[in-house]
Amino acid sequence: MRTALVKYDVDQGVMRARMVLSTGLFQCALPSTEGRSAAEAQDDTQDLAAGACREGAAHLSVQLLRRSGEDWTGVYPGIGGSRGDTLALDEKRAADVTWYAINEAFLVEFASHDRAYAVDDKELFVDAGDGGTVEIYKDRDGLKGHLWFPEPGVSAEFHTEVCGEDSNLFDLMEASPVSLCP
Repeated sequence: MRTALVKYDVDQGVMRARMVLSTGLFQCALPSTEGRSAAEAQDDTQDLAAGACREGAAHLSVQLLRRSGEDWTGVYPGIGGSRGDTLALDEKRAADVTWYAINEAFLVEFASHDRAYAVDDKELFVDAGDGGTVEIYKDRDGLKGHLWFPEPGVSAEFHTEVCGEDSNLFDLMEASPVSLCP
């Protein structure tokens, strides 16, 4: 794992921590195009896509939900499809995941000498939290813990770096984890 990031916010009145765990190298925010040439912006986008779409790349978007008044340490049972507005009143914590992995990809070149990976075989599991678990040991300077989810069959130890409110990588991963890969 090369990237472990977390962003905190509130979803429908429920505290939420969104984590991105990946074998690719990513920053909290997507590359900015402001004040940059089109060529520079395109290079940054190609670097981002290469990290996301290369063969063997794996990305896990984890959502932890907790009722206010609690801290982040503890066990989060996996409940697929969990959102702030669907967390039952008797549930204090829940976790959900989206998994995206590139099993096979090949490099393609375009006439303009741009290169990209074309995905030939991938795995995508959305709202795959059922039966899994996330345990948080430490909640200062990021979250530290481990997770396991039976489908897609992934486990990891992590220590996340905290990202600010303006971090837009999380929105992209949540809305469309496959959008960078052709």
